[in-house]
Amino acid sequence: MRKYMIVLAFLVLSTGFVPSAQAEGLVPSNVISYCEGLGEMANRIMTARQGGATIGYLLESVGKMEKKFDMPQHLRKKLDSIALSSFEEPMFQTQSYKERVINDFSNNVEFHCIKKLIK
Repeated sequence: MRKYMIVLAFLVLSTGFVPSAQAEGLVPSNVISYCEGLGEMANRIMTARQGGATIGYLLESVGKMEKKFDMPQHLRKKLDSIALSSFEEPMFQTQSYKERVINDFSNNVEFHCIKKLIK
């Protein structure tokens, strides 16, 4: 389970994905980057979910990231929501189904983010 937290932390550090508290006011040129970052986080969260991570573990990992990286509160809420949403999908046994649900989930998060921010 610890490796999932490390993967989530690595993603935050490697992509520089810690947007400002004014994320809802992003100019259109930044919307795609912001939403791609959320999509990547959703991918990592669903990967952990499909690997057997519990909801408690995922929420705890997001909380640890919030403290370690001084994550804005709005981002913490979004990541908590993504973690909770990952449990609306079943945990699959075969790798091909796992990959499909991971990709579908992250694409859906990215799509809805872009749709919301470009209104």
